[in-house]
Amino acid sequence: MIAILIITFLCTLLWILKREINIKTLRVPSEHLMLSGNSYSYTLVTSTFYHASRSHLINNMLQLYGINEFETEIGTVPFLILFLTTGAAGWIFSLFWRKYFLYPEQWKQGIAQFQESCGSSPATYGMCIAAATVLGDKPIGNLFNFNPSVWLFGLLFLPKFCGDRFEVNILVHPKKWTFKHFSIASTVLLICYASAEVLVPENYLTAERFFLCYLVFNFVASKCEPAKLRRGDSISITDADDTTDHACHLGGAILGFGFGACWYVYHNGHSFDFIRIETSFCILWLFMRMTCQKYC
Repeated sequence: MIAILIITFLCTLLWILKREINIKTLRVPSEHLMLSGNSYSYTLVTSTFYHASRSHLINNMLQLYGINEFETEIGTVPFLILFLTTGAAGWIFSLFWRKYFLYPEQWKQGIAQFQESCGSSPATYGMCIAAATVLGDKPIGNLFNFNPSVWLFGLLFLPKFCGDRFEVNILVHPKKWTFKHFSIASTVLLICYASAEVLVPENYLTAERFFLCYLVFNFVASKCEPAKLRRGDSISITDADDTTDHACHLGGAILGFGFGACWYVYHNGHSFDFIRIETSFCILWLFMRMTCQKYC
């Protein structure tokens, strides 16, 4: 819990410095926070703690609170080290993918280097995969003695109320909270409650199911954004306007799986029980999302 609180504090602090404080002298230039081909080397760390939006920040922090049992299992210091290394690994993998595969020509021309990325996603994806590998069938989501479904559905739905993509932006634009938005939000919460018994039977939630539900729901939700529905966009694994850095997600997840496998073998002997169907599917899904940005 200590490591998660430290991470939450640093992420929130960077958000305040960049977005919320109106004192000009405290504003931090983006090149000191966000990773790009031309940024400083220390942005491998700062970009992991900086987030571009409220929904982005809340989304990533809720992932960590949901797997609090993983910190209890491996310890506070290893948890922090793994968070930093999976984040850095994700950004390095992203730069490699962009330079040699996604934008090779634009990179040679000196254009693609200015594309900036930020967020804890490579680190949180890596932590979730590591937690699924290390914990196996052990239950998670019992922080503060809450029902595990609270963390899962908080992760799935709360970030949607903190941005304007789904037009239920009560926390970003309270003045726009109309009857239509209230009706949509009420419907979402009812669906959330009705689904709880299906996804979290008997209040039992594992790390792999937690992360798998997150990936699947986010993909489905991305296809149901009101703006896309009004345009009549076709449903496919990727969108023409998809700017998500899937490569950093995959890079963090691969390192997280490697750590989890080593930890499991060290503590349980030479066994391959750490290879699980749900975890393998999550990594394969991230690989598909990344490659489809190039080839689909």
